[in-house]
Amino acid sequence: MRGYGKYLAMALCLAILAGCNRATPSSSSSSSSSQSAPEVSLEVPESAPTLEEIASQVTLEQVAKANTGEEFLSAYGKASKNVVEHNWYGHEAYSAMFYIEGTGTQQSTAYEDSNGYIEVTANGSGYIFDPADNTLKVRCYPQSEYQATLEQSVDYFVFQQMDYEKLISASPSESGDSITMITEFGVADDLEYYEEVYGIKTGTIRNIYGLDPDTLRIRTLEVVSIDGGSEVPVCEVTVNTDPSYTVPQQITDLINPPNTRTVTLITDPGTTEEKTETVKVSTDAVARIQTPEGYKAYGDAAGTSAFTDNGSNVTAYLIRS
Repeated sequence: MRGYGKYLAMALCLAILAGCNRATPSSSSSSSSSQSAPEVSLEVPESAPTLEEIASQVTLEQVAKANTGEEFLSAYGKASKNVVEHNWYGHEAYSAMFYIEGTGTQQSTAYEDSNGYIEVTANGSGYIFDPADNTLKVRCYPQSEYQATLEQSVDYFVFQQMDYEKLISASPSESGDSITMITEFGVADDLEYYEEVYGIKTGTIRNIYGLDPDTLRIRTLEVVSIDGGSEVPVCEVTVNTDPSYTVPQQITDLINPPNTRTVTLITDPGTTEEKTETVKVSTDAVARIQTPEGYKAYGDAAGTSAFTDNGSNVTAYLIRS
């Protein structure tokens, strides 16, 4: 689980059927006869499972299946997570909000961080305000790459199960309204990531999840690094299943710009797989080309010059490198 972090609803036996037939005598003024009473079906539910019983059956596979973004969107239509990072790329304190909403191909995401960076992904493009250089940008995608990026962002919304992440324990929380699940893995299992992102080189990563007992959806996550006798916070995540998000005005102006220009994307130029797509971009924004893995963006079909945005109608050639 890389600072964020995966659920399967637990199958519970709910009821057994019991019935009984009871014969009672009846009489009339003309004759005497016995008649069977109507058959009665009585449903007797089993006792609800305790938190201890639910916790004892938790597996990482169940949690992974229950915590995809698709599961959250199917259940709630929208969701958000707030993340507080410690020593993230050297930042002493860093926080971010990630928001998802929608269904099927109409999904969208939003991201804002404590540095003031904003990105909304919707309608086939990414719309960015970057405070580092105080610029507005539009991320231009080939549509196949846009869908792949969006699906991955949604899928790994909260939980990404790693083969090396091991379940240590699952038990009722102290508050008695959730399940506390603890997992661990060695920093060496993912050294490149933890050293680059957090400067952590040795020890163990411990993930402490707060799970909803009915759905196994993650409510909270605390990640700590343990090395020798010291324990250092890495990040904390809080999930909200009833969030509201208002797109900032500068991003709204990028999504519905008064003046536009055309960015043309030509993938695999000069081949039988050549494909041409166009993206409308605000004249106030810089175009950024999002290439598929293994491709680079060039300014000519031969791939001899790098792509640069000239501020007007422009063509990017996406060539496999």
